[in-house]
Amino acid sequence: MITVTPAAAAKIGDLFREQDTEGASLRVFVRSNGTEQPQVGMAIEPEPTDRDEMVETEGIKVVVDAESLPFVIGSEIDYLDSMVQAGFTIRNPNLAGGGCACGGGGACGCGGGAQAEAGAGACACGGGGACACGAGAQAQAGACACGADHGHAH
Repeated sequence: MITVTPAAAAKIGDLFREQDTEGASLRVFVRSNGTEQPQVGMAIEPEPTDRDEMVETEGIKVVVDAESLPFVIGSEIDYLDSMVQAGFTIRNPNLAGGGCACGGGGACGCGGGAQAEAGAGACACGGGGACACGAGAQAQAGACACGADHGHAH
């Protein structure tokens, strides 16, 4: 369904500890923002429902609602940390432009014109809050409204 790289798993584990949400799941979802291209988002999910699909990869429980599942099958979540950017990357073979929204108050500048890693569907968002509430360097386009020093919209 969805894979998580070792680097992303380590960062997600750190975020869960920082937010005192150890044992929670990572929710991956697709949200339409009124444009042609839907956005993929991630959020901390303390209580998955029985309607969610769940997979555990690299020790991280990932949950996806039934409506989002067809759009995220085959996606890979990674974490990049370089001098230019830091943040999560979602490589999604199902969405031509990729996308990443941080659940709630803000959207990463992915999809339309954001800096993408490699290949269609990549999303390298970061900033004062990266996807799934991480912290990192400012992304090329847009930044999330969640992060260590920006309130959380979960």
